[in-house]
Amino acid sequence: VASVSDQGLVTAYTLGECVVTATTLDGSNISATCNVVLGETAAEGISISPVGPVTISVGESLQLSAEVTPSTTTDKSVSWQTVGTYSDCISVDETGLVTAIKSTMGNYARVSATNSAGQSAYIDILVPVLYVSSIEPGEDKISLMPEQVMEIPITIYPDNATFKDWSVESTNPNVASVAKSYKNNSVYVTALSVGETTIVISTTDGSGVSASISVSVIPIPATGIEFETPETTQLKVGQTIRLGVTITPDNATDKSIVWSSENSSIATVDPYGVVTAVSVGEVNITAMNSSGQPAST
Repeated sequence: VASVSDQGLVTAYTLGECVVTATTLDGSNISATCNVVLGETAAEGISISPVGPVTISVGESLQLSAEVTPSTTTDKSVSWQTVGTYSDCISVDETGLVTAIKSTMGNYARVSATNSAGQSAYIDILVPVLYVSSIEPGEDKISLMPEQVMEIPITIYPDNATFKDWSVESTNPNVASVAKSYKNNSVYVTALSVGETTIVISTTDGSGVSASISVSVIPIPATGIEFETPETTQLKVGQTIRLGVTITPDNATDKSIVWSSENSSIATVDPYGVVTAVSVGEVNITAMNSSGQPAST
């Protein structure tokens, strides 16, 4: 518990009680005693290192340390915690390790260290905005036909960026329109008419990061052609008839028809499908769609 020197200097080692005895050396053996009680040394102060304010980025950590005074304090335990309005932006463990969770938006989060006497020291911590570094669309070039719709996923990096919102636009909205899906974090592209456009995705956090998708809207090809009139039609010389045809699919982009007569000395056909009988005989009239597929009558 304690020791005593020949000069009566008592040195304390630990908590407890002891008796110090002083005895004469002249043979009289006279002695006296003293009860010594060794109590706790209370904490009187605390400080944090490093000295704040400090800045740490989202996802990074900083080890803090606390010094309790005086150095002879019996109980040097320290409790750490986050305090204040922005305490949810950081975390601190029992060793004083601080980790940045999200930006404090230009403000300061605060960590306190409290000694066994209830005295506290504080450090302010700034967590800056983590800007978007890149945008990656699921496709960078697509081809669609009018009326087709495609969903394209959009990925923002890093995943823990402070603001992950983005905007989207079509440079030629007459060719293709765009709609943003907040739920799926994706873009819906709707083809409207034949042509070219670019879909531009841009961040809104001030980073200036963007990405683009090239869109080509191609014609819907004709896949079939059929005459609406009977396969055989009789005319008298000089008579005319307009032949009708059906192009499939109904939404084919180019429904143009090229008409031709097998023998124009017997019957002619104009660009609108009007047949004129010229002389007695038989002749085939052919209609060809924009894909080169024919039908004859």
